[in-house]
Amino acid sequence: MILGALTTLYDRIDLQTAAYAIPGAILVAHLIPWLWDPQGIRSYPGPFFAKFTDIWLGYVSKKGHRSEVIHEVHRKYGPIVRIAPNHISIADPDALAVVYAHGNGATKSNFYDAFVSIRRGVFNVRDRNEHTRKRKIISHIFSQKNVMEFEPHIRLYVTQLLQQWDRLFGMAVKGLSGDEGESGWKGRDGRLWFDLLPWANYLAFDIIGDLAFGAPFGMIQAAKDVALVPKDQQSMMKSYGKEAKEEEMMGIPAVKILNGRGEFSMSLGSLPPHWRPIVRRLPGWRQGGKDVKNLAGIAIAAVSKRLATPVDRTDLLSNLQAGRDGDGNPLGREELTAEALTLLIAGSDTTSNSTCAILYYLAGNRYAQEKLHKELDEQLGTEDEVAATEAQVKRLPYLEACINEGLRLHSTSSLGLPRLVPEGGMTVCGQFFPEGTVLSVPSYTIHRDPTVWGEDVELFRPERWFEGDQAAMQKTFNPFSVGPRACVGRNLASLELLIIIASITRRYDFVLEDPDQKNSFSCWFIMTYLSDVKENTRPSVGAFHQAHHIALNQPMLVENMISNGEPVLQTLKPYTDPRTYLDSSARHPPPSCHLNTRRRVREKLTSALDDQSIQFKMIWLRGPADTGKSAVAQTLAMESEEKGRFSASIFLSRTRGWDKYHTIVNDPQLLDKSPPVQFTKLIIHPFYFLQISGRTATLRPLLIVLDGLDECESEDAQCELIYMIANALRTHKDLPLFWLICSRTEEHLQYAFAEVVECARENLAIDAECRADVEYFLRSEFVKIRAKYRNSVPVDWPAETDFEIVVRAVSGLFIFASTVMKDIGSSEHANPFRRLQGLLSFLQQLDGLAIVNLLQALDLFYALAPDPGDEHENIMEQLRRVIQKREEGKESCFEGKSSRSLSAWSMQSFLWLA
Repeated sequence: MILGALTTLYDRIDLQTAAYAIPGAILVAHLIPWLWDPQGIRSYPGPFFAKFTDIWLGYVSKKGHRSEVIHEVHRKYGPIVRIAPNHISIADPDALAVVYAHGNGATKSNFYDAFVSIRRGVFNVRDRNEHTRKRKIISHIFSQKNVMEFEPHIRLYVTQLLQQWDRLFGMAVKGLSGDEGESGWKGRDGRLWFDLLPWANYLAFDIIGDLAFGAPFGMIQAAKDVALVPKDQQSMMKSYGKEAKEEEMMGIPAVKILNGRGEFSMSLGSLPPHWRPIVRRLPGWRQGGKDVKNLAGIAIAAVSKRLATPVDRTDLLSNLQAGRDGDGNPLGREELTAEALTLLIAGSDTTSNSTCAILYYLAGNRYAQEKLHKELDEQLGTEDEVAATEAQVKRLPYLEACINEGLRLHSTSSLGLPRLVPEGGMTVCGQFFPEGTVLSVPSYTIHRDPTVWGEDVELFRPERWFEGDQAAMQKTFNPFSVGPRACVGRNLASLELLIIIASITRRYDFVLEDPDQKNSFSCWFIMTYLSDVKENTRPSVGAFHQAHHIALNQPMLVENMISNGEPVLQTLKPYTDPRTYLDSSARHPPPSCHLNTRRRVREKLTSALDDQSIQFKMIWLRGPADTGKSAVAQTLAMESEEKGRFSASIFLSRTRGWDKYHTIVNDPQLLDKSPPVQFTKLIIHPFYFLQISGRTATLRPLLIVLDGLDECESEDAQCELIYMIANALRTHKDLPLFWLICSRTEEHLQYAFAEVVECARENLAIDAECRADVEYFLRSEFVKIRAKYRNSVPVDWPAETDFEIVVRAVSGLFIFASTVMKDIGSSEHANPFRRLQGLLSFLQQLDGLAIVNLLQALDLFYALAPDPGDEHENIMEQLRRVIQKREEGKESCFEGKSSRSLSAWSMQSFLWLA
């Protein structure tokens, strides 16, 4: 009878009815717990679907943006939100000490079951007593004392990595490219460009391979993601201690497998336990299951090889072998392998992702990178070791701040680690949560709490670690979790990051390939950078790559060429910069100091150049226009050359600028590149390679004179050049280069030089010393003219009163004193007496016309742009009209001639005409 009734019911159910019934049953199954609300958490806000089902959190986790999404949920709903039917997320720093506290009875949730592979290890074991036993074994291994024994091995693989990068850079500066690394590398702009993350992974895997299993995976040397796994895992575990045959192994991409396993386990653990057996068989999840198995295979192969070939030192595996199980027996094969797998996972992508993140943020913050360079240079000096030691860098505050700031923004585990509330419930932040509730505190969100870190929480700013409430920051900072389940390998991770970041940033500059591209990452259990985050590394080395015995004999750049060595000129000419030059028409003959003038400043500069122990190798020679800066600089260059030193002098013209370079290197790849690239390639490279070859030990400093810095086309260009030179001095303190930079004292230059501690300052003022030098020069020149025209001028010429008029008129400006004397003594006129009388008459006519000095008079006159053929009297008459018009306020246009600004060299040209 019953059977008949069921048969009748079955006959009435069609597919359409089932299509409605099944979803309805699922809906009811999720709605009833919400209505029943056994944990009493229905009142907490959160995403709509998260109230009824774990699928919302599983979906978010599968997409790889769990931390970001939960962060936005907290921003929308507040510090306590519901992210699953039985899961509350608490974004409050005060919750850390309660949820993850010692002795609170909370255990790990069933989320961690998804991470079990061979058997439970210290990371995913949920039983408190079992965890205590395992942690005693592991924590001893990672004590500070034991970790310090690993330092030489860490430094070994850091050195290997940097040697690989040096090798690639040597090819990159030649414009070459290659396939080392997962996405290859390329040489462009004098830099080495590559995806940083794979190399960080190679380093981390080789380090943990050596520390845990006595041998690296060999990824750095191979420049490839590859590790061996057994074809039959169970057979290999049974034959531990026997050397595996080659045909029993196969190679797999370990990093890719590790990332796949993280995605799989993270997403699966966010789903209800009864869903997991079904979900893991779905097409989109099957590969994740294979990744879990293959990752275990890597550990099995490493343990097998290590046990078959014992090492004569203590590694992590040997410490595990000394551990005991719950019955006091040595760890069995499965437990030993499970703990080895935990070490492999914990010591690989955690370190690599943190390394990549910190370098990423430094690459995007030039100021922080330069500041870190300075701290490292001051501490390490000229140390030859490629990899820094812990003793050298352990107490560097800015290095520590950079690492902490990177970990704040990119904690290796940024999600809230779920904990199950024990019997009796738990009160957190004033809220009571009953037994069985899952609680978590999201590190990603509390690391962005503006009440703790400031309003600029999304910015990488290491300086924040020296500001604000230090106690609040330390309480909130949670990169390794807290409590009894905190990262047991924290000491090792901290040591690795300290050595890796110090060694890499000391040796290289990093820039982002696309500064406008936001960093991309996937948040599985470990927050992982995606491979499209690219950086370039440019060793702080320099330009004619690996060139030797470089010497430029009197290298005066003149109108697109170098003044000597004709065959070389033809080769270099296509690549010279036609806009950064020595103005041949204006500066020939080059200015120089008259004998016995400017002696004090010249002696001071010469002494600095000769002093090998001097702390600075840059001097800013500053002063008003036309006070003789160029003359002092050129004289020092000539004297330096007479002493056997090579020197180079460059004069920058405002009309031509320097903002767009074409390097003087026979390498088309470098055309039209940025000033920093040109500077590095042209100046730094030759001397770096001379230095590392030992050829600079006896080389006296090369003087480089940069004259007319303030004549550059833009203020930004001027400051950029200062910073480039300063950076070179910080990075390469032993390079035999001495910079003399001359300019007027302009405000933006004062600010720029104020930031350069490596620079000394020397001021050329129009003071009593200057006026005495000018008067000495004038008297000396009149003596020369009397000797030249001894038959036409009296021996007491000029009269002292006339001489004093000239001295007052030139106003202590060497350029005008020089120009006046050239005009008076010119052979074209052959009558110096008449030329002086004309000058005195001109100066007398200026009286009463509000003319302060000769400079103002010349500026007024030049508005007429007189033709070279004008007679002297006509010029004087035009000058009078110009001055009168200027007094009337009509200064823009005179008698059809347009007004234009006046340069120092234009004034000199005018005086030659007058």
